[in-house]
Amino acid sequence: LTIFATGNVRHNYYQYILVPVLAVFFTRGFLYLIRGSRDFLPRFWTIAAAVILLPLSFYFGWMQVKEFYKINNPVIAEVGKVADRILPEDALIVAPYNGDTAFLYQTNRPGFPFVPLPLPELVSDFGVSYFVSTVRDDKTNWVLRHFLIMEDNSKYVIADLRTIKTPLSPKDPEP
Repeated sequence: LTIFATGNVRHNYYQYILVPVLAVFFTRGFLYLIRGSRDFLPRFWTIAAAVILLPLSFYFGWMQVKEFYKINNPVIAEVGKVADRILPEDALIVAPYNGDTAFLYQTNRPGFPFVPLPLPELVSDFGVSYFVSTVRDDKTNWVLRHFLIMEDNSKYVIADLRTIKTPLSPKDPEP
């Protein structure tokens, strides 16, 4: 099995249908080797090949996917632990990280891995209550100006979106 999509690809569902088909053919080939064939090699060699190829298949498969399980940004793990400690368990959060759900997963809370709507709408329509970010972009700076900040340091910001400290106005629109 070859992995066609690598990196931060959110839409690799087109590969899912391929996995069962390849599993069936892999199993048929493995059973063909175990059972042997008079037209192929002697059964001793086909069983040896099957016993060697099976663990090698798992090994090379793991070598392809193991990088997907590494956190390449340790700050998101650190912030996730802080958020898990200070936020209520039923909190719905916005944790923007370029649409990647890895940051949201680290917080151990449900929510949005990006900001699909203006924050006031997310709060009123969906019940989002907290904003967690690891970058100081325009959106985060806007949140810092308008909402109650629970945690703020050079690595991350955690804000309570339910408490407005500076009124929202058209003069300072949300980025």
